[in-house]
Order: sequence, then C-alpha cells, then structure tokens
Amino acid sequence: LLVRLNALKYLKVSNKEVLDEYHDRFQKMESFLDEAQRQIKNPQRAKNIQESIELVKDYKDGFEEVVKLIAHRNKIVELDLNPSGVDMRKTMSKLQKYADDYDLEDAHYPIAKVAETVLLGRLYVVKYLVTNSTEDYERAKLELTENLPKQRQALSGMFSRKQAKQLLDEFDNVHDMYVKTIEEVNRTILERNNIINNTLNKVGPIIASKIEQVKLSVK
Repeated sequence: LLVRLNALKYLKVSNKEVLDEYHDRFQKMESFLDEAQRQIKNPQRAKNIQESIELVKDYKDGFEEVVKLIAHRNKIVELDLNPSGVDMRKTMSKLQKYADDYDLEDAHYPIAKVAETVLLGRLYVVKYLVTNSTEDYERAKLELTENLPKQRQALSGMFSRKQAKQLLDEFDNVHDMYVKTIEEVNRTILERNNIINNTLNKVGPIIASKIEQVKLSVK
C-alpha cells in the first residue's frame, strides 16, 4: 500500500525525493517477498507468493517506464517547446519593428494577428501541460495548425526585402519545431496514461491484496 501511495505521489509531484522514497519502499517489499518465498512451503501459499512476485515485476517495469516518459516530457518541454515558443514571439516582434522602420502600415495588422494567435496557442499549450486534457490539446492545435498558418499566409506577399523574408523563414522553422514538439509531448502523455491506467492502476490493487495475504501467511 505504501509503495502505491509513493507511486501516486510521484505522478503528481515528480521530484527525486519522492522517487527515492518509492524505490526504498519497493526494495523493502521485494525483500519481504523473497523472505516469504524462502519460509513458506505450503503449495497454495507459495503459489500466491509467486504470483505476487510476478505482478510486482510488472508494476516495477510499468512504473520505471512512466518515470522515463515523464523525464522525456520534461526534457523536450524545456529544451524544445519553451525556446521555440519564445522564438516565435521574438521573431514577430522583429518583423513588427521592421514594418515600423520601413513604414509598412499595411503589415501591422496581419503581424499583430499572427502574434495574437501565437500567444493564444501558447496559452492553451501551457494549460494542456497542466491539465493534460484532450480539449486543451485540441484547442492548442486548432490555433497553431489551422488559424496561425492562415494568418501567416497573409504576410507572404507583403515583404520584398531579404531581411523580412529571412524573418518569415525563421518564424516558419520555429513554428514547425513548436508544433512537432507539442505533438510529441501529447504522444508521450498518452503513452504514460496508458501504462498508468492499464498496468499500475490494475495491478496495484491486486498486489496490495496479495501482499496482505502473504503477511497473514507468514504470521
């Protein structure tokens, strides 16, 4: 039961201290089962212990995979998603300044619309990273992959100088990175949730029940 509580705590607060506590309690549980397997000779009880050991391995493998997926999610958010989001905003700011410098008044509104949609898309991405809800993800994708490209297209014929075209190319590159990264984040979260729902949440209660039976057998 304590192992499960630590596992659930880690899913909410993914820090090293909680993970170390989980590993410590898990090791104690494995040691208990190993000792029980040596002591208990009754065939039915021995079978129960063996089943417990096998289920514990499934739980252990599932949880360690979840830990890896959480680490991967955090890494790509930090190294790819956040920087490319900032770069989208900065690139539009540079383009806005360029339009100001060259008195391109017709470009101000479409640039502002792109910047607004970038902000809205990023806000829903941030929300999704907290809630992990499909609704927030789909709204973020709507802004970033449907609304934003339409507004970006309006800028294509407005600039003739190389500097402005380079800024648009930069924007396209970081936008592509941002979209690909949030899609990878989503795949990672779905894979994590699948393991939690179909392995940890199913196997965990069975292990707790069987461990209790083993404890009663040892007494």
